[in-house]
Amino acid sequence: MKNMKKIYLMFFGLSLSAAASAYVDSLVSHFTGTPTLIGSSGGGYVSGSNDYGDLSKMQLFDNTYGVAGPGTISKVLLWIPVKEQVAGSFMVNIWSDVAGTPGAVLGTTTLTIASVDTSIAGLNFIDGVVPYNVTATFGTAVAIPANMKFWAGVILPTTNGDTLGLASTSDGDFTDALTHTGEYWSDLTFHTFGDPGNWDLAVALAIFPVVTITSVAGVEENAVVTGIYPNPTKGAMTFSFGNTETSYVMVRDLSGRTVATVEVNSAMTVAADFSELANGTYIYETVNFDGVVTSKSKFVKQ
Repeated sequence: MKNMKKIYLMFFGLSLSAAASAYVDSLVSHFTGTPTLIGSSGGGYVSGSNDYGDLSKMQLFDNTYGVAGPGTISKVLLWIPVKEQVAGSFMVNIWSDVAGTPGAVLGTTTLTIASVDTSIAGLNFIDGVVPYNVTATFGTAVAIPANMKFWAGVILPTTNGDTLGLASTSDGDFTDALTHTGEYWSDLTFHTFGDPGNWDLAVALAIFPVVTITSVAGVEENAVVTGIYPNPTKGAMTFSFGNTETSYVMVRDLSGRTVATVEVNSAMTVAADFSELANGTYIYETVNFDGVVTSKSKFVKQ
């Protein structure tokens, strides 16, 4: 069991919430709250290299966190704010998910530690909000598994003296850490961050896969709703229509159950509040005055 004493090292006082973004984009809905770098009491970092000899750190992505249908993963964006370099490299992997643990490696790419720019100038921002400074691109895009679940993460450097520290959210920001934030120990056993026998931390990691969702069953890109924002949303959302032929919008979960209806009545812009919906991906249908579904698309509630 790991020593439960932890040191919190705050490197940016930046409060995050997922901003409006294109649906086919980097998956960032898990990373909300206050970015943090947490030091391990044994030396090194909870979310990176440490004296426990942890081998890797990874995040699970599924339909709760943006995987709404078949498609591909082209790259993974990372926020690595600290490094110590001797001469080594590290790998970025995509794994399948097998009953809540990483399975087969589906894709991998190798980067040098020297390529990681930890300066402020090296930061980029997804949707102008979520920081990253590393882009790991796969030579061939990785197909999203049929169960719509995959792990994305980092195989930590093994050269003595080489160190990487991934950013995480603060403890308590991510309630799914028991199932969605994981690592491999030096003995090759898998453990989650939320496990009381491990770190017992409710955090998510700054790991952001870039996906292209090709389709959701029965869903096509929206031709009637010309704008929907923010997406992902925490509740408040605005629909902007390209014509005045829409009577209402019907919102369904991925099982097909209707969970909300938004009256439109020819308006060009309509506000809605989905704060009562459970986190996840939803399909919305625009319906005209003849009762015909004229378009379908999707949004993420976080």
